[in-house]
Amino acid sequence: MKYQTGDQTLKKIGNKLGSITPTMVNRLHNSAIDKFKALTYNKPLENFTFEEDENFTKFIISCREKAANEFISLLKEKQNDLFGFLILLKKKQYINDGDLKLITENEINKLIELKLLLQNNNIEIVKKILFNDIEKNDNHFTVYQNVVSRIAFPNKKRGRPRKEK
Repeated sequence: MKYQTGDQTLKKIGNKLGSITPTMVNRLHNSAIDKFKALTYNKPLENFTFEEDENFTKFIISCREKAANEFISLLKEKQNDLFGFLILLKKKQYINDGDLKLITENEINKLIELKLLLQNNNIEIVKKILFNDIEKNDNHFTVYQNVVSRIAFPNKKRGRPRKEK
């Protein structure tokens, strides 16, 4: 069966996004749905009570805060080695090889700016930059988004599934 949305097949969409296969698109979709269900206790947002809505918001803010602290700590640890910082993020499984390939020159430049701010111990300014950036549709810091995601969903399996023998 071929999935069709208007004039776009998943294969055509995948090719535009860097040879993503229909299976990968389906996995991304299912993963997003699973994450959203976990965040909303499998309830539609319009049925949230005030308390549930408040807890949902607190959880997101808490994840962003923890991620910012971790991100800044690792960036300070590798203060003079941006490549080392990225490798450290990979070693801690916040990003993977695919994420490394997607880092743009603009993101590298913005990370250098953050490092300069941290040299002057402007931690709160860096946090504010990260928090403001993640709210935008055209984010600069995709690596920070990955750290937030891994903190929000720590038990998510990563990598290719292993074959059972």
